[in-house]
Amino acid sequence: MFNSVDEVKDAFFKYVLKYKFEVKINRMEQKKISAICDHPDCSWRIYASVDVTKDKWIIKTYNNDHNHIPKRESKMLKMRTIANMFLDQLRSDPTYPAKEMQYEIKRCFNIEVSKGICYKARSVGLRIVMEDQKVQFAKLWDYEAEIRRSNPNTTTEIGTVSGIQGRQLFHRFYVCFEALRETFKKYCRPVIGLDGCFLKWSLKDQLLAAIGRDGNNRMYPIAWAVVRVEDNDTWSWFVRKLKQDLCLGDGRTLTIISDKQKERTRFCMSTPSGYGRYEVMDFGTLHSLDLASKSRGEHVERLRENQVRLHQSGRHHLLNLDAVKARAPRYQVRQVKPRNLHFLSRGTDVMNSE
Repeated sequence: MFNSVDEVKDAFFKYVLKYKFEVKINRMEQKKISAICDHPDCSWRIYASVDVTKDKWIIKTYNNDHNHIPKRESKMLKMRTIANMFLDQLRSDPTYPAKEMQYEIKRCFNIEVSKGICYKARSVGLRIVMEDQKVQFAKLWDYEAEIRRSNPNTTTEIGTVSGIQGRQLFHRFYVCFEALRETFKKYCRPVIGLDGCFLKWSLKDQLLAAIGRDGNNRMYPIAWAVVRVEDNDTWSWFVRKLKQDLCLGDGRTLTIISDKQKERTRFCMSTPSGYGRYEVMDFGTLHSLDLASKSRGEHVERLRENQVRLHQSGRHHLLNLDAVKARAPRYQVRQVKPRNLHFLSRGTDVMNSE
């Protein structure tokens, strides 16, 4: 039994993929559908209609006799059908090639399709996925309501800006689940890593994330946000929300790990404090080093060997400070003005600090 005519047609399509016999629909009405074999003089036939007593589509006639060998081609494999088969792959990887579609159909079903059909199917699939994304943005408030219903005391915030003709456009979205928040407060190390990355497709948005470390020294998600642009304003907003959710106060016992670009986030959380700190900042990424020499690998290895450590007590400072300066010229070690938070970058050993 089937719930709709689409399920019946999907069953026809799966039959073609499995048994390699060419099938075509020769009759389709509001409550009736039938299909026959495309081969001349073949008696294969199937007929289904709606059973009014059960309100289901039921197969009434089925003749499963073919008088010919299977084919390695199918007219039912049209570009929209192929596009629907690969929607998940296109969502996860927008660069998924048409040639790979052709190969997967051949490998999984032993059916030949032309590369031209696969190129058209890929274009159709990308359009479907893009339309799905636009629809999903309109459901963002429903998603927020469902989060709050299923996870009470979860912190969320949706920000919009006014666009053309007063339309509200997406600006930013923040999520911090109560379970993650409370577990971090009680059981995780006082270490938070901040970083961001680009989202795929044409959205041009960015994902900001705060990651902690649990008792087993594994990554622990705390909060995240989707923003249109990664700049001072969005990072300041994200860190203020994080500070409020985690009740960080002046951050005296907290260590934050970030790269040079996000060093500015400390100004969102700092208050006057009576002790100093050290930090190791990476001036220029590792990829900017001379790749023709061994300096890139040597700098990284030497930083690891020295195991640069930051101690929050203020009584201990960086170990082997002179060695770090001498062996890793791309890294500048400096003492900065007193602040309440400790910021580290690449090369620091946070987990072994006292």
